[in-house]
This record gives sequence, structure tokens and C-alpha cells, in this order.
Amino acid sequence: MTRGKSESAEATVDHVYLGHNIDDNIVVCCRSCNSKKHRQHVYDLYQSSEKFTDELWHEFVKRFASRFLTREATEQEIEAWKQGFKEESEEMKQYGA
Repeated sequence: MTRGKSESAEATVDHVYLGHNIDDNIVVCCRSCNSKKHRQHVYDLYQSSEKFTDELWHEFVKRFASRFLTREATEQEIEAWKQGFKEESEEMKQYGA
């Protein structure tokens, strides 16, 4: 959910967590990714697309976590956030959210 120069004309904003209208929860992404994500958990979007590599997922989580922490996230924190995203996704599926 990052954009390249060729996608800048189609740039949109998306909520990582649906319905939470705070600055740290809003990211820039291309229109096609925004549309594809729709109401999915961000973890599921990354897992379902060949377009997103482990490196891109790591970078997304690093940037997202660092914004919330208001400092650069450590590798240990990034891994914890990744695990948290995975667990949230599983809980959403389990409870039909």
C-alpha cells in the first residue's frame, strides 16, 4: 500500500483500520489497492496478492508502527506488529467481523 511514481495520478487514501479516522490510520495507496482491500484486514490484502512481497509487508509495518510510536520502530517491534496484524486477521475471520 505504497505508491510508485507511475501510480501517483491514481493515489487515494485508505484506512488501515476501517472507520478509525485518525491521521496515523490513514495511508496513501493506489486506487486499485484501495478498491481491492475494501473491508479486508490489511494483513489479508498483503497475503492475497502476488504484488506484495515480504519486503513490502515489512516496510509497510515498519512505517505504520513508527508513526504510532512516533519514533523508528525496532526490528523486534516490527515483528511484534506483524504478529499482531496476523492475529487480528484470524480473530476477525473467527468472529465474522
